[in-house]
Amino acid sequence: MGQRKKNAENYSLNFKTKVISEIEFGKYATAEEARKKYGIGGKMTVYRWLKDFKKENLINKEVFLQKNEKTKEEQTLKKQVKALEKALREEQIKTLVLETLVKQANRYYDTDLKKNFGELVQKS
Repeated sequence: MGQRKKNAENYSLNFKTKVISEIEFGKYATAEEARKKYGIGGKMTVYRWLKDFKKENLINKEVFLQKNEKTKEEQTLKKQVKALEKALREEQIKTLVLETLVKQANRYYDTDLKKNFGELVQKS
């Protein structure tokens, strides 16, 4: 019934990163070699760090890609907004010109073209 408790040692993130980097850059050929060099207990500890570190890197890369895609999408949307704003300004100018033309025609012909438009069409 007496179970042995393992003495689990907590290693700092900096230490784990150092060991992982040294393995990845070839200072140590295997995780086991690095484990022995630093006296790390538990045969699977360094392997677990490598696995966790790779997952973390993949997550960071995925976030970066999503952010990059959003940036491109935002740029496309900004261009579309600018084009639409320009088209709106042009239409507003056209409307202003036409309204001014109608006002001038009203004065010249002494009538209200907007109110009498239907009557004028029927007389033609």
